Amino acid sequence: MSPPSARPCDGVPVASAIAKLQLEFPHEDPRILQVFLDMHKSNVECSINHLRATKNWRNNIGRITIKDVAPFLRSNAWWVALEGVTTKEGYPVIYCNGMITGTQAQLTRQVLYVLDRVWALMPACCPPKVVWIMDVKLSSFRIPDKDFRAAVIDTMRSHCPWISSTEFVYMVGAPSVIKWGFKSLNAFFDKQELAKFKFLTAAEFRALDDLVVDPARQPGNGCGGHIMDFDVEGYITQRALAEGINPQDCSSSALRTAPMVDTVEQTITFSAQEARELALYAGFIWKRGSGGLFGSTRWKRKYFVAFESRCAVYYESETALKPDRSINLEGLELSTFRSNRPHSLLMITTLRK
Repeated sequence: MSPPSARPCDGVPVASAIAKLQLEFPHEDPRILQVFLDMHKSNVECSINHLRATKNWRNNIGRITIKDVAPFLRSNAWWVALEGVTTKEGYPVIYCNGMITGTQAQLTRQVLYVLDRVWALMPACCPPKVVWIMDVKLSSFRIPDKDFRAAVIDTMRSHCPWISSTEFVYMVGAPSVIKWGFKSLNAFFDKQELAKFKFLTAAEFRALDDLVVDPARQPGNGCGGHIMDFDVEGYITQRALAEGINPQDCSSSALRTAPMVDTVEQTITFSAQEARELALYAGFIWKRGSGGLFGSTRWKRKYFVAFESRCAVYYESETALKPDRSINLEGLELSTFRSNRPHSLLMITTLRK
């Protein structure tokens, strides 16, 4: 890598500032030093303190291996740094199959494993750059909560600031309600960051032809399918062998799969009209209160929305701004009956799968 330009900033030439950082961190990649230096406007003391704190924090977490993240890769939401897939310029690609979940510690370890792999795949002679592909999954999408912000957003900004060199974040397959909700994320991202997000359909994304696939390195079938065919088990085995871990120790029988994520619908705050866009079924249903079938409680007509994740919500009407109640339909079979009325009549049977 060519030496940084000697532009003066805060009275300290950049080349001199980098040299001071290299004395403090002789084994650190000069590109990392440059990122921290830029982050603190060439203030050497602040850069040293920040980088030292980051290293201590990372050392306290310890080594993260594929064995740590394999259970989450087998859940319904996971992130990976794609092996054998790059941009045309040779930069690494992060593929996000939904929004990862877990405790704050679990989220942090998942993110750090991905970022460690991204850095390992980064071309050595170029400034860091990365592209994100986010396959938007309704079953895991949610507004970032406190744990997600601390474990994912804050971790990347504070401890891996080179990720700010992200070129694009392709949001693929997002329905309009998520696009609308994305406007509220200005609390988490500044305008420059938000400008990197590109909303595309799956067809539009495939038409970009921006990725280069090396079949010899890519587990599975490379690009295809909805967005990308990805062999999770092949990836786990590949990484286990590369990390000196017995693949059997990472098998599904040896490790318990991470629990399915809590879906956005389970804590849904959308209006009835917005929820209808995400729904598998939507229509009116007659519902009786807790008085029982022969009780005195009156029957009421509710607007009913059921999701693919087997969660459902009641609304007082189809124009209601907030749900009246959420219910869990796990293990139940939904049947829908069309009538000659303006809306569908939805029935829930008690037939167990």
